[in-house]
Amino acid sequence: MILETRYDDRVVFHYSDGLMFVCLDPSMHDFKQDMQKQMIVLMGLPASGKSTFVGSHLRKYFPQATGFKVTNSDNQLVKTQYVLAMDHFKLLSEMEQTEEAFNKFLLDTEYTNNAGDRVQHPVTLEWWKANKAAGATHFYQTFRKAYYATYFDLRAIAKEEDAKLFADKILTAGNVLVIDTVGAKPSSVLNRMRSGKAKGFSCSVIYLEKPVELCIAGDKHRGETSGRTVGTKVIEGYADAMDIAFAAYVEEGNKEDGVVDRTLHFKWHSTGPKANEGTYNLVEDIKHFLKRATTAKVASKMSSVTEV
Repeated sequence: MILETRYDDRVVFHYSDGLMFVCLDPSMHDFKQDMQKQMIVLMGLPASGKSTFVGSHLRKYFPQATGFKVTNSDNQLVKTQYVLAMDHFKLLSEMEQTEEAFNKFLLDTEYTNNAGDRVQHPVTLEWWKANKAAGATHFYQTFRKAYYATYFDLRAIAKEEDAKLFADKILTAGNVLVIDTVGAKPSSVLNRMRSGKAKGFSCSVIYLEKPVELCIAGDKHRGETSGRTVGTKVIEGYADAMDIAFAAYVEEGNKEDGVVDRTLHFKWHSTGPKANEGTYNLVEDIKHFLKRATTAKVASKMSSVTEV
């Protein structure tokens, strides 16, 4: 006769002849991990479809991912660009309403975009006089695509602001915090994961691998439709680092004391000629936390195999 007693992470079998055998129950670890707060690093090239993946795929692999918060320097960049537009609106409101003053404003606010082109603010004195009363938000919306969306001089500031906000988001994220990033610099991402671990988060990395040429095409399309583009050179510059970076996250996950608990690798499967026609297929899902728990406990649990 065999009697079975289940605990939170093990099953104990009691035999009628007095032998007791302790068996780890991996499914219990899996369940407990799913119940933890999750910090999910979503890595991939610009225009690889990370935001779309969050909405369409995330809950399939992280069922508790509802009401999650996303931290992304690109999102902060948009906020920073909006603030810049508000500053410009205030400056235009207060300066002399003359052609000379406007020409100086245009000269002072000219910048170089990622493609190396000089970009001048499209506002004119005539437009300003006719539309000033519509307000600052109308001003931003009118010139967002043509001017503010490609204002990447503010990217460094946006990243600094995003780093400051990250600490707050750890405390207010609820069950799931998604870090939407290129992820090509593991040292920076792993530091954030350590902060998350200290706050009780389980940490995972999702790598969305999409061909460089499709990301470049998607970025160009995004630039044409919304004005927001990072440029071919930036995407190509990241491309060579992606596989190496993901390998570093897997290596961290394989450590006994690693901060990465799970790594998921997806590859893009095209179903049509357009950059966004296709889907991501799962290549590998490594639950490092499970391997870690099993390895750590086998020795101690096997020592509990006692013959009475």
